[in-house]
Amino acid sequence: MPELPEVETVVRQLNATVKGKTIVAIDVLDRKVIQSTLPKIVPAKIINVERRGKSIIFELDRNRYLLAHLRMTGHFYYLSQGSKDTTYKQYHVGTFHFQDHSFLTHNSIRRFGRITALTQTQLNKALSTLGIEPLSKECTTQKFTSLFQSKPNANIKNCLLDQHLIAGIGNIYAQEALYRAGIHPEKKVKEISSAQLT
Repeated sequence: MPELPEVETVVRQLNATVKGKTIVAIDVLDRKVIQSTLPKIVPAKIINVERRGKSIIFELDRNRYLLAHLRMTGHFYYLSQGSKDTTYKQYHVGTFHFQDHSFLTHNSIRRFGRITALTQTQLNKALSTLGIEPLSKECTTQKFTSLFQSKPNANIKNCLLDQHLIAGIGNIYAQEALYRAGIHPEKKVKEISSAQLT
């Protein structure tokens, strides 16, 4: 599953390709992945693309948002006007058509992902349970340590994976971080020194 670094890369790529474009039509080919009512939002201009944890947020005009979760195998495929590339057709579940005749497809092999349209209030509620962003200014050494110490009897890997504590870390980066720190994944937080936690 894509974790914070991979999702951040996707967000930067999306900002480079679709930011500022106006969606004029949306094809929903798989209602399990793409919310069936999405076509009702058009026309909609993409103001910005951001990340929160492992989620991708498309900020649209008129205080509207698209919330996308890639899950195991989801990815976006951008094609400029006149492109003859047909690679996107494999596992293609939805298409966002832009005013300039370019388009963005969402592909999902295992169909675990989801794209939904939300208001600002709905978006805030959907993201309200997520913990601190590891790369934010708020995630100081003291804050990072205190988050873990609030769960003294939990094992350290479970804490790293807990999206309510820290948003965006998954199995791969939790394993790598613990390996580099020389901490066993099943060790309880109370058994780890403050120096090791930082």
